[in-house]
Amino acid sequence: MIGYAFDAYSNTGFTHSVVSWTEGELWMSYALKKTAPKPLGKTVTGLMDGITDQFAAWKKPLMQAVAGVSTDFLLFGWDGAGAHALFTYRFQKDDPAEYTAAQFVRAIKRGGNDFGDQVMITLCDTIRRFEEHLVLNRGAVERVGIPCLHTNIAL
Repeated sequence: MIGYAFDAYSNTGFTHSVVSWTEGELWMSYALKKTAPKPLGKTVTGLMDGITDQFAAWKKPLMQAVAGVSTDFLLFGWDGAGAHALFTYRFQKDDPAEYTAAQFVRAIKRGGNDFGDQVMITLCDTIRRFEEHLVLNRGAVERVGIPCLHTNIAL
């Protein structure tokens, strides 16, 4: 199985965990079209293209939501063991959304990371959930000063 485990926690009491298969499992089925009869090969290709298009469709609105943060916070991405930093980024509510999105992706890439669509979807969804947590728990934000979200990503 090709998959990932994703755990997040913060200094404000937020936690979130996901364990999932990645789209890497789907790429394996591309091999079917090389060995399968022609009609099945076309069906598999169409199915895979549709699934990858759907990942892109899910990722775009999540990335837009992440880019429009309403609270300042720090994000740390760690390897699955929490031993090595994969990336860090400081979200600032006053930065333009386009700038935030570009800098966020740049910070991830600068660390040499090339996450698949599902990992990025999970990361963006976790940030969105963290933002909701911060809005609903203003007292926790005031106690800690700068909220910090830590993510452990085991690929």
